[in-house]
Amino acid sequence: GEIRFKTSLDFEGVELDPRMVQTMVHAVFVTVNHYLSGLMRVMYGGLTPMEAILEVDQDGDEGG
Repeated sequence: GEIRFKTSLDFEGVELDPRMVQTMVHAVFVTVNHYLSGLMRVMYGGLTPMEAILEVDQDGDEGG
């Protein structure tokens, strides 16, 4: 299997500055951190990808 994750930054019409890039990179880290436990459960815990996504998203809804 493989995992794909893509992000982008639309800066058309404005000058790109370090804060914009920092904000984008932060969003990537937050997303990866959110799904990392599910990824590990698929790799080592026997869950299917769909089970892991549902579990991670349910935990996130509960503040966990």
